[in-house]
Order: sequence, then structure tokens, then C-alpha cells
Amino acid sequence: MPGPVLLELAGTIVSRFGELAELADDYLRQRLREPRFGLQSSELSALDASGVLFAQPVAVIWADGSWMLRFAESSLEMADPFGIGFASRG
Repeated sequence: MPGPVLLELAGTIVSRFGELAELADDYLRQRLREPRFGLQSSELSALDASGVLFAQPVAVIWADGSWMLRFAESSLEMADPFGIGFASRG
């Protein structure tokens, strides 16, 4: 069974899920512009578009208190086939 600290973390993530997904989306749109990620020009343009670029967010929480928001769907080539995630350390 998860301990109280982990349950509290899970509760916080669930209660703020929409906000956290939006923040992760914004963060990914900014960071993925860096040359080291090697996005194509069409993908870089998609980062500026207002449409949905990252979809079907899922929270994953590990026993050590680290967690990740994984977007199962994205049109970016790097997200195929497993999606793309934003991880936090506990």
C-alpha cells in the first residue's frame, strides 16, 4: 500500500490534473524548440499553433515520489509510438 505522503501527492495531482496538463503542454512547447531535440520546421511551426498538439494526458506516479504526465498522443514524430512526457522528481 502507498504511504500517506504518496497518497497526498496522488491526490494533489488528481485535483490539479487539468492545470498540470496545461503547464506541461506549455513547458513542452517551449523546451522542444531547442535545437538538441531536432524538430523539423513543420513541427516547430506546430508548437506555435493554438490547436491540440499533446493529447490524452495520463499521470504516472512511482513509489519514490517521482511522477510524470505522459501525453499518449502527439503529432510530433518523436512522440511515436509511446507518446511524450513531462517528468518531475519527488
